[in-house]
Order: sequence, then structure tokens, then C-alpha cells
Amino acid sequence: MQSDIAAALKPKWYVLGTRGAVLGEWREDVSPPADAPAGIKVLRPANGGGTHEERLALAPRDEHGFYRNLADHLAWDEPLAVTPQEARRTVAVMEAATRSIAQGARWPPRSRRGRARRWSSWPWRRSAALKSNSPPMSRLRRI
Repeated sequence: MQSDIAAALKPKWYVLGTRGAVLGEWREDVSPPADAPAGIKVLRPANGGGTHEERLALAPRDEHGFYRNLADHLAWDEPLAVTPQEARRTVAVMEAATRSIAQGARWPPRSRRGRARRWSSWPWRRSAALKSNSPPMSRLRRI
């Protein structure tokens, strides 16, 4: 959520890592800004201190590409850009989050002592499943 009276906007989205960060920034050159794709900025530690900043240029997007692809698939059996099999995991994560919220889960998860749990203490963090870059589906209910 953004404030109209804030001196600076928060990023539209961000991903923080141990070797850098990626920011999706609001673009004010498009109206309304929420409908525009984010301006992408990659930040990495620079040699000798400081931060190296790189702006990425995104390819122009087809504003109605999803609907065009769906219509072409239904009418002429064209392949889908994103198959149901590719979307399955994303839908499973959203459904797990919905079930978790309905069961009264909180974010961030709490330990038995009532303190927020650190990412490094989550059960799947140290498991072999992390080697595949994703937690096992059976563990998603804990989110």
C-alpha cells in the first residue's frame, strides 16, 4: 500500500538476497502507474565498498497477449504460452496460503515461545528439498 503524502514511494516489489537485490520500481511515466510493468533495478555489492546498480530494459509487452493466446488456443489449437502443468505449482501455493489463512495462521510464523521464526529456522530450510530450490508441497501448509 502506498501513501499519497509519503516523501518517497516504496518499491512496487523487491527480492532481497545475500549477494544483491532486485527492485521493481513504480513507473510514473505511465498512467495509472499500477498498470505499468515495473522498472527493474539490480543492486550488487561493488568492489571496494558501495553498491553497483544496473537497470534492466524489459521487452515491450503485448497488452492483450494472454487473451490473444487463450483465444488462439481455443479456436485453432495453438499451444498455450503457459501450460496448466506449469501453472499448477503456483496455484498450489496460492491454495495452501488460502487454507493457512483460513486456519488462523499468522505471518511471520511464530515459534512455540511466541517469537517470530527466522527463515533459517524453518524446517525445510535445512532439508535436502532445498537443493531443488523449493520446499516440498507437503510442507507448504506451514506457511
